Amino acid sequence: MNLQLIKDLIKDWRVLLYIALAIFSIAYVSYAILSKKVVVAYSPILPNGSVIYTIDYYSGERCSIKSVQDFYSCIKNDTPLIIETSKGKISIDQSETTLLYRTRVKEEYLIKLGIDLSGGIRVILKPTENVSYEDITLAASVIERRLNSYGLKSINIKVARNTEGQPFIIVELPESEENLIKIIQREGKFEAKINNTTVFTGKDIIAVHTYSPEGGIQTCYKTQEGWVCKFYFTIYLNKNAAKTFAEITKHIPIIFEDGQAYLKEDLVLYLDGKEVDRLKISAEVKGMILDRATITGFGFGNTRDEAKKDAMRKMKELATILVYGSLPTTFEVVRIERIPPT
Repeated sequence: MNLQLIKDLIKDWRVLLYIALAIFSIAYVSYAILSKKVVVAYSPILPNGSVIYTIDYYSGERCSIKSVQDFYSCIKNDTPLIIETSKGKISIDQSETTLLYRTRVKEEYLIKLGIDLSGGIRVILKPTENVSYEDITLAASVIERRLNSYGLKSINIKVARNTEGQPFIIVELPESEENLIKIIQREGKFEAKINNTTVFTGKDIIAVHTYSPEGGIQTCYKTQEGWVCKFYFTIYLNKNAAKTFAEITKHIPIIFEDGQAYLKEDLVLYLDGKEVDRLKISAEVKGMILDRATITGFGFGNTRDEAKKDAMRKMKELATILVYGSLPTTFEVVRIERIPPT
């Protein structure tokens, strides 16, 4: 191609238009791959699956929603709001703002590259005991819901059998999410007991709130070994569990510690048979029908930021398991394979 031909092409407005469109397309795709949107995962008041753009106040102020933190930070109690979503504007009366704290939102990229383009990993899971094919299918569904709660869309989950008829679950997910493997295989059997009597299980939990004011990082402090951050979140229970709590606690004697009145027995929380938390029960709630409880835990790190990130990660993992239920059995990882990008 000679120089004169190149000059002639540059002078052609159609060629210039094609070049401009190509540059714009590349710029937009690059922006979309890196940019995130905030999506409603569950809400008693906002359309599920809708994208949240802004929260407007009647005073004229506007709050742009670019992250999960933005959403909860922009909520003002007892203040009428207008929330602009992809499914229209939603007017929230001042008496309804508390319902927004019961809303779960998540961040998603505007454009997600599929595993075939970005590469990923394939995890093959085998049940540790003999279970029915229906249970394997149920487990695959629970695993999918757990992963979706992290905003993952480019995942593939299927049930397969080997030549001997043994069932397996095959999970394909982005390589960057390899840390979620333990979320996949954890059974997630949750129990809360008082004096070794079950008060409620994971099936009795109807909602889990991990954002302020019902969840988050409570405190961070330094120790000789490093930093520790304490997280907390709130679970809501069904009526049967609330009544069971009332029946069990009304017979427990009251004790006094550090000037505070508590029930003699603690509420002990177990996950997969292992104690994960032990909560003191205030004497004020003895025999009361309670529909909620606060779960706490700790994160650790060499710095405050590391401990905070560890606490947030552990809170997210535990809350995810409680929200989406337990697996019918435990699974072991048979093999992890790399999926190269194409």
